[in-house]
Amino acid sequence: MTRRGEERGPHVLVRRERGASGGGARAARFAAGRALQELGLARAGIGILLTDDRGIAEAHRDFLGDPSVTDVLSFSAGFAEPGGEGEPPLGDLLISEETARREARSRGVAVRREVGFYVVHGILHLLGLDHETDEGEMRRAEKRLLRRVFG
Repeated sequence: MTRRGEERGPHVLVRRERGASGGGARAARFAAGRALQELGLARAGIGILLTDDRGIAEAHRDFLGDPSVTDVLSFSAGFAEPGGEGEPPLGDLLISEETARREARSRGVAVRREVGFYVVHGILHLLGLDHETDEGEMRRAEKRLLRRVFG
C-alpha cells in the first residue's frame, strides 16, 4: 500500500520452477525494478519465471519451434504501447538460471549480474527492440541500461 503522494514502483512478480536454484530471484526482481524505472515505466508490471535448461528448452520448442536451450525468452502482453496512467503489464520473461550460472562462471561474473543482463535484454525485447534485425540499437540500449541499473 502506498501513501498519498507516493509513487508506486514497478510491479515485478518472480517465480521459480523446478531446477531453478533461487539465487536469481532477488537479482531478477532488482534488475527489473531498476530497469523499468530507468525506462520511465515506473508503474509497469512484468512477470519473471526462473527455470532450468530443460524448462526453457521445452518453452522454446513449444512457442518458437526450436528445442534448443536459450538464456531468456520474452512474451509480450500484447499491448501496443506501454505508458500513461495505469500502464498495462509489459509481459513475461522466462529465464534459465542453469544457463545463467554456467555463463557467469565462463565469463567470470556474478550470477546475479548475468541474471540481471537477461532481465534487461528481455525487457528491451518486450519494448520492441530486436538485436537480430536492427542495426545495433538494441545492443547500445542494453549497454546504457545496464550501466544505469548496475552502476
